[in-house]
Amino acid sequence: MPRTTKKTIAPIEKHTIPTVPTEEQPYKVPENWRWVRLGDVSSNQYGYTAKAIFDDSYPKMLRITDIHETGVDWLQVPNCQIDDYNLNKYLL
Repeated sequence: MPRTTKKTIAPIEKHTIPTVPTEEQPYKVPENWRWVRLGDVSSNQYGYTAKAIFDDSYPKMLRITDIHETGVDWLQVPNCQIDDYNLNKYLL
């Protein structure tokens, strides 16, 4: 019996092929948009853990508790000390 293989999709193609079946799409989108599952175009990782400080010489540290229905009050978001390697890894 021949083995079936799953076609590998190049990263650039992931943005052109819908990965959500038509019957699951909640509404129509423009012709040049595609419905995709978030996991098909991104990867998840846990955030950075650091002590919150208020010192604008360091980058902001957005926490889940800083995100509200009305948006983010950036004046209340603390900063954190972080090395360059981790800054590049966790930068939004």
